[in-house]
Amino acid sequence: MRYNNTVNLKKINTIKSGIPLKDYSSFGIGGPAKYFFEAHTASELAHALYFAKKNRLRFFVLGGGTNVLFKDDGFDGLIVRFLGSKAVFRGVHAIIEAGANLQKIVLDSIQAGLSGLEKLSGIPGTIGGAVRGNAGTREGQISDFVESVKVFDTATLKVRVLKKPDLKFSYRNSLFKTRHDLIILSVVLKLKKAKNPNEILAVIKRAAERRKKTQPAGLSAGCVFMNPHIRRQFSLKTAPLTAASLIAGELIDKAGLKGTKIGGAMISKLHGNFFINCGNATFDDMIRLINLAKKRVYEKFKIRLKEEIEIVL
Repeated sequence: MRYNNTVNLKKINTIKSGIPLKDYSSFGIGGPAKYFFEAHTASELAHALYFAKKNRLRFFVLGGGTNVLFKDDGFDGLIVRFLGSKAVFRGVHAIIEAGANLQKIVLDSIQAGLSGLEKLSGIPGTIGGAVRGNAGTREGQISDFVESVKVFDTATLKVRVLKKPDLKFSYRNSLFKTRHDLIILSVVLKLKKAKNPNEILAVIKRAAERRKKTQPAGLSAGCVFMNPHIRRQFSLKTAPLTAASLIAGELIDKAGLKGTKIGGAMISKLHGNFFINCGNATFDDMIRLINLAKKRVYEKFKIRLKEEIEIVL
């Protein structure tokens, strides 16, 4: 399917200017977007992106805003927030629009008599964002269930379907991290019939209680860094490393950084991989704190941390 390469102004007549991006990021940081548009349908999304292309504007498609850090001077282009959130359950399959809230879909799938997505319980954001970053927990990741993804190709103005082998999933990564011209419209997931929905709900409840004890409240984007994958095995006399300690939060803790504060940004005292906006943090505060953590962990362990969040420049 190809969209006509003319802009239908009726479909994008609600493009706004100067919208503060801090209101659309869980960090609570970010200046104004030059243009901001909320698309409710794939057609509206396509017309907005063609508007950006025609006017040579940079664009960024925003999901739930739970994994992004915006600059204080905002974004000199078009921010598109896709709100399409329809979900249809057919047998063991779920067809879900990219703007759907992931946690709502987890619960809806259980009500539909399906299991699997409870492994993603507690992850904030949208289905589209989860697929893009291959979101997951220790129990599993969303790529375990993805069968195909429908995308809008901004280069060709065509809608096409990509099968799982095309998506190049790996730990917290996918094709969409490098192919910014491909915008996720909807996802097909393959789940399993639930044997005991009540037990699944009990598992979700226990996981939520565990997160309350281990993850801090406040303005944050969850884990800032991916857990490093180290092929070599080693141990330092000053700070022995085990398989369990090759977790970004543990490394930051062992580097003595819990509670460290720069300006209005702080590394949580509860969880080393949660960076908190204490209320007045700037983009620069957060970047300096992120760079400090990377520097100290490398100095102590010779391990390079890589951001899980997306920093929008």
